[in-house]
Amino acid sequence: MDPFTLALVWSLGGAAALVVLGLLTWGTVRRWITRRSAVGDYAELLQRRLESGEYVVVAGVFAADGTQRAAQTWQVDSIDDALAARLGKPGEAIRVQT
Repeated sequence: MDPFTLALVWSLGGAAALVVLGLLTWGTVRRWITRRSAVGDYAELLQRRLESGEYVVVAGVFAADGTQRAAQTWQVDSIDDALAARLGKPGEAIRVQT
């Protein structure tokens, strides 16, 4: 993992699994969040494009009190348009209510 990815994982509590894929879709991310969250929880997503052209997307699911429930890192060749439209600027977290 490159230093940026390690920093993202660390910012989400350091316990994220790494998944390597060709294409990451909003549906995949949404299903991952839904399966790990309860009503009132929220998720945070961060992304960055690496010099290699690959993307790193890090997600964390948190309880309303801020306790981390789950974390995931995807390293992918590309992201679909629906996910790209939802992600913020590289390195900026976006919040998704569950």
